[in-house]
Amino acid sequence: MKESNYNFYITDSEDNLRLIYNAFKNTLVRDDDCNIQNYISQCKRDVQYHPDTISEKNFNSLVSSGIIVSNDMDEKQIAIDINKKRLEKLHQKNDSLSLVITPTLQCNFKCSYCFESTAIRKGEEVLSMKVQDDIIDFISKSITQNHIKEVDIKWYGGEPLLHQQIIFSMQQKIINLCKLFNVKFSSDIVTNGLLLTPETSKSLYEYGIKKAQVTIDGPEIIHNKRRFYPADPINNYKIILDNLLKANENIHINVRINIDQTNKDLIFSLIDDLIKRKIWPYKKNVSIYMAKVFSDNRNINLSKEEFAIFEDQARLYLTKRYNEIAKSEKAKLRVPDLRGNQDDTNLNRQVKLVAGNTVSVSFRWEHK
Repeated sequence: MKESNYNFYITDSEDNLRLIYNAFKNTLVRDDDCNIQNYISQCKRDVQYHPDTISEKNFNSLVSSGIIVSNDMDEKQIAIDINKKRLEKLHQKNDSLSLVITPTLQCNFKCSYCFESTAIRKGEEVLSMKVQDDIIDFISKSITQNHIKEVDIKWYGGEPLLHQQIIFSMQQKIINLCKLFNVKFSSDIVTNGLLLTPETSKSLYEYGIKKAQVTIDGPEIIHNKRRFYPADPINNYKIILDNLLKANENIHINVRINIDQTNKDLIFSLIDDLIKRKIWPYKKNVSIYMAKVFSDNRNINLSKEEFAIFEDQARLYLTKRYNEIAKSEKAKLRVPDLRGNQDDTNLNRQVKLVAGNTVSVSFRWEHK
């Protein structure tokens, strides 16, 4: 027997907890006092059962969990073969088509961390009619020749709502194709929210766009600076929140809150503001999630560990605020705890342990 190539030894200094994670079989084994690690290390490359060192039950457990494997087992080749089979299955299935369409690279914002704020070459401002027709033709051929059963369209930018007529025109053509061939259709949009007026949100829904992502970078004092709107730098934030409040409730809106070192301490103020303005959790179609944003200035970027810890703090704060508003027991949010209890301290320590080994869990908070 030999040690698996996919073993990772994990130690949490605070809890004195030691684990062995096997990425090949996705198993986790507790290793108190490093007994297993020391045993495998002493055996070097020839791991054999020694009754004076390890029980037969524990040895068999290491085999079944993939911590140790037979000498003739080529894990890397098996992993390659598994991935090949998965790809072949995907190609054989091939019954769905997902496209990201960018009607323009132009944007009405000038965010410091976004490439769309840079100059755009002449002739590349807007999706040309020829490219629009080519996309529709591609979707048509995919449906008729490749037997596509589902089409999903994501509108992106720049700011896609700068050219709504392109969106509406293409959406209608795609919807007509899907209806003609009995193909399932879904569509969503990523927007900064500035042009997501009640009228626009109503039109988006009528043209089959049922989900929207809107990004906010913090409360008004910092959002207006980070997501600078040259045409109205003072009322940027207010316009977006007013649009969220009045948006068509048939469209589900994910509010993405961008996080880095410069704004993370103000995010709780933003949550309070969304509550004060009766947006979250009062509007059933609005949910919140946190996301890291990256900058060329690495000093302000959050590490995976820092983001996981902050996300946990935000999660607990959202739960607290939600439960203050929704007093009934039925309405309360349930917080999953990997250790089986609801103690906040243990929750935070668990996230530190997990984050320290590049594993994180994401939560999206929705009104139910």
